[in-house]
Amino acid sequence: MQPPAQHWHSRQRKVSASTVRRDLGVLQSAIKHALQIQLLTRIVIIKRPAESPARERWLTRTEAATLAAAALGFQPVACDIENQLPMKWKRVSRPQYHLCPFILIGLYTGRRKEAILSLRWPKIDLARGKIDFRRATQSLLELVSVGDEVTAQCYEPDKYGRFACHVFKDGVNINLEQIKRGWGWLPTKKQWVRDPASEAAEAEAKSKKLGAWGLAGQVSPAEWRDVCWKQGKCDNAENKSP
Repeated sequence: MQPPAQHWHSRQRKVSASTVRRDLGVLQSAIKHALQIQLLTRIVIIKRPAESPARERWLTRTEAATLAAAALGFQPVACDIENQLPMKWKRVSRPQYHLCPFILIGLYTGRRKEAILSLRWPKIDLARGKIDFRRATQSLLELVSVGDEVTAQCYEPDKYGRFACHVFKDGVNINLEQIKRGWGWLPTKKQWVRDPASEAAEAEAKSKKLGAWGLAGQVSPAEWRDVCWKQGKCDNAENKSP
């Protein structure tokens, strides 16, 4: 795709150069994949716009305070004439008490929504003022990173339509390695355990209290699904019971 086509793409969709660059990157990956599976016989060269400089803007302390106050139902009703900073506040709506700590954790840690919502008390150390976000994620990133070439060996789907797969990188079973480190929990039904070495690996990790096995209050995936999906009584799930 030559530069004139890039400009046409941008004009038609009215998007920024960075969006055009991202979309063309997806197209480039699709062409590469098509070449690998022999749907194409030759490579198609795509010229993407230059990468835009990164934009960084941090909230000021006043903006952060205003955001947290809004979660509690307050908004400024009077500001200083010189510096335009809020001087007087008034509660104008019902406080969303759950939202304020969510905002503060996001501001102080910079974590994404999914990471914050997945927090459990065992990951929070109030005495030392620390939150453990990435132990399982960090373990996985040590084994495989974004962009690595992997192979997935998948089996028939379960009753929810999900495929159970083993992921291999350079011949290493990533699933088994995570279980060895204590970050994997085998299915309760034996027919879904495809790797014979998994049971011994889980038993050893459990006995040594590695990974998640060293944390208090562990709940099996089967129990979590029963309580959450069927009863609606689990963390981050809407409670639909009377």
